[in-house]
Amino acid sequence: MEGLMTRAYIAGALLLVAGIAINISAVTVKRPSKTEEWMEQKAPTKVGKFIFLPGTENPAQSYRMDDRTYELLVPYGIVCRLYLDAAKGFDMVLIASQSRASFHDPRVCFSGQGWVLSKQHTENVETKTRGKVPITITEMDGARRGQLAAFFYRGPGGFYPSTNGVKWDMFKQELFGSKDVDGVFYRVIPRHADCTVEELKQFIAEYLDTAYDTSDGYF
Repeated sequence: MEGLMTRAYIAGALLLVAGIAINISAVTVKRPSKTEEWMEQKAPTKVGKFIFLPGTENPAQSYRMDDRTYELLVPYGIVCRLYLDAAKGFDMVLIASQSRASFHDPRVCFSGQGWVLSKQHTENVETKTRGKVPITITEMDGARRGQLAAFFYRGPGGFYPSTNGVKWDMFKQELFGSKDVDGVFYRVIPRHADCTVEELKQFIAEYLDTAYDTSDGYF
């Protein structure tokens, strides 16, 4: 009789634990609402020695992207920040969205600031938090001829050097019913004329490692 009661207590305890586990798994995780203000809060204010320069109109950004880009892309938001260290600096733009339609040919973003892309090639950036990240290195003509720049994307499944890569990633997530279909576009332009490709890649690596912490892995 005593053994029977012991087994009954054990069975009851197991059912209680199972019930708690089911209730916990049923809890819906509330995702933060993505807005430009949210992006401003999550983007780094310092990257290594480079400090973000606040703008006069909006201290959370260095400058505002043109209205045409907002109207064309309709993203969560666009964050434009200059990171400066003495005579050196980098112009970083983040564009985030849950819509594949927001990710156009990168010439849209560059042309909005008067740049025309010319040469392009793909390289990998070594990061501590994201492993190898493929990026596109490009040269542009505009305020300066042969201006160095880089761009790349993050989708639900990882990083991509091209628009097609992130769009395909987002499409697959939508197809299989995933709630995480967000994408991010990254654009970096050195502010100093003598910047090398290796220096640009080093800044991008430091930016991604810093942004991983400030944005809880989003950027």
